[in-house]
Amino acid sequence: MLALRMSGIFSNFRNIEYAFIFLIAMKLCFNGAALVKQFRSNGNSLFSLSSTEFAYAQQGVSFPGEQKASPINIDILETIKKRSEDLDAKENSLKQQEEQLNMLKLTLEEKMQKMNEVQKKIEELLAARTDLIERSVKHLVKVYSSMKPNEAARLLEKLDKDISIQILSKMKGKSAAKILEKMDGTMAANISDKIATRK
Repeated sequence: MLALRMSGIFSNFRNIEYAFIFLIAMKLCFNGAALVKQFRSNGNSLFSLSSTEFAYAQQGVSFPGEQKASPINIDILETIKKRSEDLDAKENSLKQQEEQLNMLKLTLEEKMQKMNEVQKKIEELLAARTDLIERSVKHLVKVYSSMKPNEAARLLEKLDKDISIQILSKMKGKSAAKILEKMDGTMAANISDKIATRK
């Protein structure tokens, strides 16, 4: 029956080229119908496939690049993820420690600067005190040198021993000797030893 219909169809064509075109069109229709049937049985997944994957799907063969994730691969990925998270946590911890160290460094630098300022003030005060003592001693040398030996000896015995030594050591030899003669013998000897040691 189909053969009679086909012969009838071919008798209407003017040449054989039209016959070949008709056969190709029929084949494409049958292939299209088969694809539609397979598409309905497999769902809409064919739309998401590439041209190569579509060809493999059409033949009912799995695409070579298509691999299911094995449990081993999942474990490796989870291990890598965990190690990455651990490294990120350690990096954040190191950054926090670095920030704390920088803060401590700034605090120490500020304290060192303040200590240096205090030390500088103390040195200035000590220098001023030394200068004041030297000027005071010079003034006292002039005062005691102008006094009578008895009176100068009596006053020097009442002063602090170190100050008396400084005054007598800066006086002229004759003036200092006259004053020492009038002082208590033990004290005069002790002061003389100290003056000799300083020189």
